[in-house]
Amino acid sequence: MIREAGQDDVEHIANLAVMLWSGQVVQDLMEEFSEIIYRGDVRFFLKYDQDMPVGFAQCQLRHDYVEGTATSCWILRGDFC
Repeated sequence: MIREAGQDDVEHIANLAVMLWSGQVVQDLMEEFSEIIYRGDVRFFLKYDQDMPVGFAQCQLRHDYVEGTATSCWILRGDFC
């Protein structure tokens, strides 16, 4: 199952993210993700396997020029499965 993550899921996302981005600290990522989750232009999605988070995706709305588009678009900024 995949669902959009909310503020309550920040720790799950951070725990997965440190496996992707070595050298990062869970607490630092939790603070960063907490701040950006409410910006409105960033979305996180969590993938679950039997109620356990096993992956995530971070998407961001780009307002600047993105090749091949004429309007703002969502881009995948990071993923881990």
